Amino acid sequence: MSCAPLTAASDSPAPPPATVQGAVPESALTTVKLTAEAAARLGIETVPVEERSHAGESVLPGEIVVPPGHRLTVSAPFAGSVSRPRDRDWPTTGQRVSAGEVLADLLPALFDGEGAQVYTTGERIASFKLHADLSTAITDAESQAAASHVQTDAARIAVARAKELLDENVGSRRAYDEATAALATAEAALDAAGNRLKTLRANHADFSAHGLLPLAIHSPLEGVLSNANVAPGMVVSPGHVLFEVLQLDPVWVRVPVLTSDWLRFANATNAAVTRLADPRHSPGSQARRIPAPPAANPIANTIDVFFSLSNPDGSWRPGERVAVKLHSGEAVTRPTAPWSAVVFDIHGGAWVYVQTETFTFARRRVEIEQVDGDTAFIRRGVKLGDRVVSVGVAELYGTEFGIGK
Repeated sequence: MSCAPLTAASDSPAPPPATVQGAVPESALTTVKLTAEAAARLGIETVPVEERSHAGESVLPGEIVVPPGHRLTVSAPFAGSVSRPRDRDWPTTGQRVSAGEVLADLLPALFDGEGAQVYTTGERIASFKLHADLSTAITDAESQAAASHVQTDAARIAVARAKELLDENVGSRRAYDEATAALATAEAALDAAGNRLKTLRANHADFSAHGLLPLAIHSPLEGVLSNANVAPGMVVSPGHVLFEVLQLDPVWVRVPVLTSDWLRFANATNAAVTRLADPRHSPGSQARRIPAPPAANPIANTIDVFFSLSNPDGSWRPGERVAVKLHSGEAVTRPTAPWSAVVFDIHGGAWVYVQTETFTFARRRVEIEQVDGDTAFIRRGVKLGDRVVSVGVAELYGTEFGIGK
């Protein structure tokens, strides 16, 4: 009896999970060969790639955000019906309001439909209850204000301690920045608690002076009415949010910086902010670096940097996308090419044509770091000594895709 030899399955390599037929590298797909006559007709001119230094300037995307403590809500101190303020129109969303401006009147639930006061025994008890509710709200607000004051004092001590350790080369810059950011947050919370307490005390004084007369609801700060959750005649319960007011001067600019670039811009103190539709050489509006709570995005691999931007006319809107020019403070050397050598595809990718042989040009993808006048500083994609097309780029691009001369 004969036995056939067995071959171990592990001796033969497993087939790959997928194969690509006729794979061609991107560089081979983007090569254009011209005749001498075609090159002359297109007016092709080339220049060598040179290295130059720039001041470490980069344009990064940013977003306008509302600073902490600048978004306040106005709530009903007791149950009642909302009515239009006396001698005023009903406020509309987007309207600018001043600090102390009357937004609405709150009519206690003890009034009849004509606004006549009815002082029965039960209603007097309810009046005392309303007064007690206001007093309780004031006590809570005083407690929050006191706690915010203590937290602010503690944050100031932490900043002083972190600064002392940093000066003695014992502490870290990060610990000092975090302590400063915590102080800014605590001060914003203290301001918000103080404004709330001020509003409640004003309402309490009005209620004590006029009894069950309609209570005027005031705006706690100057800003823009961003939301109105009530309408005239609506009955609300205690604590119901009536209005939301945004203070938009100044606003903050949130700039996500890649972690690989964080050290370059860690000491940037100022920035120029421009709108996306502004001309490329627009100077923009100056913004000042501010301490803020540490924030990062692990998915995008970015660290958030915040700047304070003056906004007296309210033209900068929360959520608006902007361009932010940052200075690293260090000279950076990069390959450069004329800005006219750069062409963009329909997806926003930047390309240049590099001359590989006489009348042969390869389209290469590049990453633009900065544009200074007519010079593009290129982070990657070309090297020193490459010759790029500077005149006739659009014509060469059209020739590649069959729409050229």
